[in-house]
Amino acid sequence: MATKMIVCPHCGTENSARKQRCYACEKSLAAAPAKRVPKKAATPAPAPARTPAPDRLARVKSIARGPGIIGVTLRQRVQMYRQLEHLLKAGISVGQSLVYLQDNTARYLRPMLTDMAETVQHGGQIYLAMERYHTVFADWEVSVVRAAEKGGNLPEAMAGIAETLEMEMEMRYQVGVKLLPLQATFVVFILVILIVLMLPHAQQGNVGSVFTTVGYAFLRFLEIVTAIILLRFAWRFYTRSRRGARVGQAIVTRMPLIGPILHLQMLYRFVQVLGALWKAGVAPMESLESAARASNNRLMIHRVGDQMKRLGAGATLSEIIAATQVFPQEIIYMIRSGETSGAVAETLERVAQYLRMELDAQLKSLPVRAQLVMYVLIGVPIIIFIFWFWTGYFNSMLGE
Repeated sequence: MATKMIVCPHCGTENSARKQRCYACEKSLAAAPAKRVPKKAATPAPAPARTPAPDRLARVKSIARGPGIIGVTLRQRVQMYRQLEHLLKAGISVGQSLVYLQDNTARYLRPMLTDMAETVQHGGQIYLAMERYHTVFADWEVSVVRAAEKGGNLPEAMAGIAETLEMEMEMRYQVGVKLLPLQATFVVFILVILIVLMLPHAQQGNVGSVFTTVGYAFLRFLEIVTAIILLRFAWRFYTRSRRGARVGQAIVTRMPLIGPILHLQMLYRFVQVLGALWKAGVAPMESLESAARASNNRLMIHRVGDQMKRLGAGATLSEIIAATQVFPQEIIYMIRSGETSGAVAETLERVAQYLRMELDAQLKSLPVRAQLVMYVLIGVPIIIFIFWFWTGYFNSMLGE
């Protein structure tokens, strides 16, 4: 038999038709619509957050070019974040935005987006879905999205991540373009040195012997260039892994020309993400932790983590920044003045603009400094060769 049930007009709870008051809210059930349901029918439990099947997760990770390696380009990541920013600002839900994103991304990433969309639509959070695909999303991106999702400002977080990645793209492009002529000069210098070193072995007065020697020198030059290209590809492949990225970062940041630029870039990313999260109302601890991860610098992450207890004990932001011993004094003064005036978010935006100007100035002066280094590298071997040549010439004259 079926039991006659009525729905409470106040809270929506089903009650027996024999009751006059709802057992949940204890209000009157008068004028409640009747509803007949089976006697032993149970209320279905809410669907749990979807977890992808192991075989599908493995397939998506393999599509993303293997575990431990970031398998997407900077341009693809910027496009994803920019599209998510515009869709979320238009009022579209996160799950539906990921569905729309599938048609505008690379084919091998579409299974990942499908899985992320289903996870979010089944009640999961987007940062948990991103965390599963560490081959695509960097750790600091997941941290920023997690903090923004808790604070309810996902569009601003997507815009901040996209802007940071765009700045990194621009910096790589400018460094590559400005160093290209110097790289070409260095390659030609290697070829000339090989020819000069092998010409004394040619027979004097024999043109064919000279051309043969030049051909041998050119072959040696091709071998050296091929070895350099292979080493460069191996280095890039190694630095795409998590451990290789840390090793590569530690080496590159200590280089004379590129090191200061990367240091400024690290400060810029930290301040930019911190200002965006601070302006959105994210908690200071979460903002600092996400900004430290966004800097992509292990030293910054450790030093900020060491200062978290001080922040909970009442330390100011300028004191935390000064304790990291990474920022220059003028930036600490600017942040301190922003705390005094109560405009910390606006001050962080101005600090980010200041660091961006310093970064642009370093990029503009990079060719001049690189030329000086190149002149030293080329000039010293030339001087040694001239000294060796004339020393041998005078020795042969004195011996005769």
